[in-house]
Amino acid sequence: MATKTDIATDLTLELNGKNMTSRTFLVALKAFFEITQDISQTENQKGSIEWFVQVKEGSNLIGLYPSSTIPQAVVNAVYLKISQGVACMEKDDFQEVDFSESTLKNFKKLAIISEKNDANFQGSVKIWVNRSPFKLTHRTVACVNDILSVSYTDYGSITGTLDVISNRGALHANIYDDLRDKPIQCIVVEDMKAEILKYFGRRVEVYGLINYSQHGNPQKIKIETLEALPTSTELPSYKTLGGILKDYTHAH
Repeated sequence: MATKTDIATDLTLELNGKNMTSRTFLVALKAFFEITQDISQTENQKGSIEWFVQVKEGSNLIGLYPSSTIPQAVVNAVYLKISQGVACMEKDDFQEVDFSESTLKNFKKLAIISEKNDANFQGSVKIWVNRSPFKLTHRTVACVNDILSVSYTDYGSITGTLDVISNRGALHANIYDDLRDKPIQCIVVEDMKAEILKYFGRRVEVYGLINYSQHGNPQKIKIETLEALPTSTELPSYKTLGGILKDYTHAH
């Protein structure tokens, strides 16, 4: 495993693996180069950025550095987009991921290398940006799969029972919606954690940005607001309702 002092360039791919095949190595390099090139073209309005490769002898670190003719502001924008994008995918914060389809697929190729934990291969992948490591794991694979399977996104609300809370990575929960009784994954922002934990097991209405499948079914929601709905004991009894309706009838 590399340390900060081992990193010689501001953008570096670290490949760690036992029994890594030449094919896996080439797939990783190609994906890394294509990610960098694609994002560079997006950030540099005057054309693509020429990148040079730097590899230490006997090292598992593949560094890239840009041509000196490219404005530093553009290079910094590339670094920022890569680092923020990987961080968001690892937190499954799909709303903040802004990559092309090809770039998403290339990130998935890199992350899958970390998933091949069998007898023949054990590996991990990190991208170092400004000498800070960003590890790619199964969370990136899942996030990319979710993004690519989405037909459309829109703001809306879902009503159902809050269930299954996980605090691995970013805080997640499931809500079993009233209409289909199917679990819908909820992404929870930091300042809503207390509310989510408070209303675990309760019927709630949540509002936020929803990912919908091609069939129009909600798959995931990034919660912005939450409202707890009354329990059965909190709802008015039939006697109370009868009294209300009686008064209403007499008044009319």
